[in-house]
Amino acid sequence: MIGITSKVRVWLAAGHTDMSKGMPGLARLVQEALGRDPHAGDLYIFRGRRGDLLKIIWHDGVRLYAKRLDRGRFVWPTTAGRPVALTAAQLGYMLEGIDWRNPQTTCWAHARQVFFKLADIASKAKEKNPKRPIVVSPMALEAVRRIDEIFAIARDLGPGARRATGPAQGEERAASGRSPGLDEGRAGQALGRNNVAKAMDYMLKRWAAFSRFLEEGRVCLTNNAAERAMRPPALGRKAWLFAGSDRGGERVAMMFSLIATAKLNDVDPQAWLADVLGRIAEHPANRLGELLPWNWNAQTRQAA
Repeated sequence: MIGITSKVRVWLAAGHTDMSKGMPGLARLVQEALGRDPHAGDLYIFRGRRGDLLKIIWHDGVRLYAKRLDRGRFVWPTTAGRPVALTAAQLGYMLEGIDWRNPQTTCWAHARQVFFKLADIASKAKEKNPKRPIVVSPMALEAVRRIDEIFAIARDLGPGARRATGPAQGEERAASGRSPGLDEGRAGQALGRNNVAKAMDYMLKRWAAFSRFLEEGRVCLTNNAAERAMRPPALGRKAWLFAGSDRGGERVAMMFSLIATAKLNDVDPQAWLADVLGRIAEHPANRLGELLPWNWNAQTRQAA
């Protein structure tokens, strides 16, 4: 996951790109073919003719990322033309190989949080007014229990299985198909406009988006991973001003690129870098491609 803020503009270069190009070649393509400044802080995405490999350049720190799909192709405009603007959410879908043109989904963790607060006995006991009786909504408690069932099934499947299977497993479909305590009849039973009703209405009105993962198993139930990816830039932006020199800054950007590329391809960056740095001195120069994260990951799985 690439942690970008809403201020970063994301551009998709329509058509096919020669994937042998590196940072200088792609930057020149942005300038000459797309007519944009490659050093303005925007993020640009390129795809090869085969469709399973992306390259991304982001000139906040001269970064180059690459992502390869194990199965399928990245959704892409086939006709070259003006660059296509994407949102940060659409970029996240694209990197998972999901159709980014209709990214309507929602976060189950945020929806659960509202019900959890309404059903949390411990926090209610700490309220400032001890004379007020502790009231725990049984409907909120039931909603939390049902949502936790869905999270448990997703954990058991694991992210790899969810990406491989596409549409969600039948067990998970059945669990979510019961609308975790949110069917409209119950939501309208003498609830008026209290907090429980508002929380239920929020999910019911967006149920198509909440249940999209049933049709596309690669859709994550939450956006927690995206929010975690945004923390390092926010927490470290001041520390990164002290790279020591311009060359030091370039080395930092290179390391960020390597680590982020490994993560994008579901590779443990520490294990990959430790193995590659230990082997690269004796590795044939004409076979360096074998050490790229997606090829290294495939070799590791075969060896296991």
